[in-house]
Formats: sequence, structure tokens, C-alpha cells
Amino acid sequence: MRASEISKSNDEFPELSKAKSVLFFSIRKIRFKSIIWMEVKFCLQKIELMNENCLKSKDGIKPATVLGKR
Repeated sequence: MRASEISKSNDEFPELSKAKSVLFFSIRKIRFKSIIWMEVKFCLQKIELMNENCLKSKDGIKPATVLGKR
């Protein structure tokens, strides 16, 4: 199919081109949400690690260890 044929078919079926754009928009939205969820999970893992480190330290919780400074 050439580009002219594709644009011609889009002119014949405006609903199809609208459906395509909606589909691509929803795919982009899903990807964006999954990226945010991955970042949230990563932050939660870091918080869990910091909590474990604080529990392992003999002196108890120090503000410096919570902030990641040792």
C-alpha cells in the first residue's frame, strides 16, 4: 500500500482513523501509567531497604541513615 492509498482509505472511513487515534492514545496512557508504577515500586523498595538498614543498626534509627548519609 502506498501512502496515497492509505490516506484515501482514511478519507473513506473517518471512524477508522478516529478509532486508531483513540487506540494509540490509550496505549500511550497505559505505557505512561506503567512507567509511573515502576518508579513507585522502585521508591518503595528503597524505603524498605532503608528500614532494614535502620533495624540492623545497633544504635537504633538515626536521621542520617534515613537520609542515606552514613
